[in-house]
Amino acid sequence: MLSRQIQQIVNSDPDYAAIAPVIEKEILHHDIMDALVRFGAMQSLTHQIKVRTIDNPDYWIYVQSVVKELATQAVNPDSSKPRFDMGG
Repeated sequence: MLSRQIQQIVNSDPDYAAIAPVIEKEILHHDIMDALVRFGAMQSLTHQIKVRTIDNPDYWIYVQSVVKELATQAVNPDSSKPRFDMGG
């Protein structure tokens, strides 16, 4: 069934043949997400993620540290790191 769907997509536009594996992955991804929603697992999973992240003060401490490090790197690039060599 999946291979038939992909073949129909490729037949509709031959340029899609090069990305057929990506199309297959996306179709499977949507099928899995649909099943999780239909059987109520997504609500449970979403709740677990919320409890472990948004509702957890330690998560926000972690997020702040990551953002601070990224901002520091962006504002004060480490001059000891090798620069891109243009071959000159």
